[in-house]
Amino acid sequence: AFRYFLSRYGVVINLVCFYTCAVMYILFLFMFCMCHKLSKMNKCSKKTCSKTFLVWITNIYYELIVSRHM
Repeated sequence: AFRYFLSRYGVVINLVCFYTCAVMYILFLFMFCMCHKLSKMNKCSKKTCSKTFLVWITNIYYELIVSRHM
């Protein structure tokens, strides 16, 4: 019974992580588009956009690796 509970719990955790990552990715894409619109208006440089992009990508990969090892 305990193993069954653990497997079910693991699936739930994976789903939650997956949906959180998906939502974060969608939010990031929205922010990235906004940043590019601002950069056209010279309020935000493209360097900041790419830096934000890199930070987000590394964060998502880190989250995935940590959740895999848990």
